[in-house]
Amino acid sequence: MKMNRSQNRPGEGFTLVEVLVGLVIFATVAVSIFQVMLLGFRTINHATDVTRVTQILQYQMETLRGTSWANIEKAKGVKKLTVDELGVPTSNSQKIPYNWLEFKMEQELTQVSGSNNLYLVVLRATWKSSSGRSYTKSLSTRISYDGINSYYIRTST
Repeated sequence: MKMNRSQNRPGEGFTLVEVLVGLVIFATVAVSIFQVMLLGFRTINHATDVTRVTQILQYQMETLRGTSWANIEKAKGVKKLTVDELGVPTSNSQKIPYNWLEFKMEQELTQVSGSNNLYLVVLRATWKSSSGRSYTKSLSTRISYDGINSYYIRTST
């Protein structure tokens, strides 16, 4: 009569080799999962930083859109902008928003060639994240004397 292994040696467990192989497999899977989670957290932090910078740039862009034409013409050229600790543009001294190591923002207004009533606006932000990596993001638009819509959308009467 043939007997099963478990019936043959009922009090016996796994061998040392089986335990070690199991531990190596478990450690490999655990390290892989940990690395994927770390990459996910870094990606989330970067996406949060990009979103915050985009909000800061968009806020400044909307401020410029609400500025009078006379003040737009005075702001020609490249100008460094200062922000407070929340990233809101201010005329006070520069603060570094959030947990970034460095933050710089500038606006550039240049007159579009061939038109006295149209300016190209470029807002650029450069920041160094808490991980030490540097990033740059920019937004650009055109602002016209008659308003953005009346310049680009012509209707015939």
